[in-house]
Amino acid sequence: MKPTLTLLLLIILTMTSHAQRESTNLIVGYQQQHYPTLEVGIAHGVRNQYLYHNTHLSGELLFRPHQSNLLGIKAGYSASLLILQFNAQAIYYTELYNDSRIQSTAALRPELGLSFLGIAQITYGYNIFLSKTTLGISNHLLSLRITFGTLN
Repeated sequence: MKPTLTLLLLIILTMTSHAQRESTNLIVGYQQQHYPTLEVGIAHGVRNQYLYHNTHLSGELLFRPHQSNLLGIKAGYSASLLILQFNAQAIYYTELYNDSRIQSTAALRPELGLSFLGIAQITYGYNIFLSKTTLGISNHLLSLRITFGTLN
């Protein structure tokens, strides 16, 4: 009961804190699914003493040996409360062919994990594909992301 009460008190303090700071940040990440994936993006968020949350837009490049690479465009929301991390994202993947053929798929991805005040995070994610085509992308992935300082 005491840990639940402590967590509730931290959430209330977070919501009532007046020392909030808005910022635009750079996101750089690495994900491991079936294939190694690099991510670069931009986030606009709010930080106070206990909480950091943002909306973000980023791109993913999945490196597939002996196949064409995949490009993913991702929009989402992230929230960090001390060491807890939650992300929710929508992703559109397309195959990068040298000719005019195009294959694509879309997915929703919730992620849960650990964070250091929203600056560095490690999460487990699960891709929920919105079509039968997965382009060989795994449902399960492990992500490591770093959010770099203020761009504004």
